[in-house]
Amino acid sequence: VIANDGGAVDRSNFEVASNTSASINITPAAGYKIASVSGCNGSLVQQQYTTAPITEACTVNVDFSKKAKRRSKLWLLLAIPQS
Repeated sequence: VIANDGGAVDRSNFEVASNTSASINITPAAGYKIASVSGCNGSLVQQQYTTAPITEACTVNVDFSKKAKRRSKLWLLLAIPQS
């Protein structure tokens, strides 16, 4: 498993029996999100990536990115009394 800065994976190197799937837990650091995960014909559900049955060596790539900062707008309504 290859991951950039911005989070962690529960294991970076492992072996599985031939024709068996592997599951990897992915945890973004505070202020980051999972941008993409690819490799080994797997699928991501929430923060768990599960590979297809593995028949040969393969690599899972995890990319984290910073979350966009939320901008909030404050609307102020002023009432002017009529004279």
